Amino acid sequence: MFKSITDKEFCDKVREVLKTESLKHCDIKRFLEDHFERSFSSISKRYKRCKKETIFAAYDRIRARNAKKLLMSKTCFKTQYAIGFKNESYFSRWFRKHIGMNPETYRRNIYVSQDQR
Repeated sequence: MFKSITDKEFCDKVREVLKTESLKHCDIKRFLEDHFERSFSSISKRYKRCKKETIFAAYDRIRARNAKKLLMSKTCFKTQYAIGFKNESYFSRWFRKHIGMNPETYRRNIYVSQDQR
């Protein structure tokens, strides 16, 4: 299956796997190896060649997008657990790294922008 699909199909399948909400960061390697029946190294190299980013960078981008959506309707604490973080301060640092502000500030900005409409 690995060699018989095009690069676009391959990248789409990898992204689909990464969008699995129950998937944790530490399980990505094993899950992708089982799905494609190849080593993570070969999967990672092909993905990076096609997309010019690592699988983990893509995974973090997807998680950041999910966190932003969840913060529109849930508290920071519930959002943190929903996307797989157990430590609140680590989630806050991770969110700030990927979005540019901490989650609570992001939530406040959402409500301010909604009130101005």
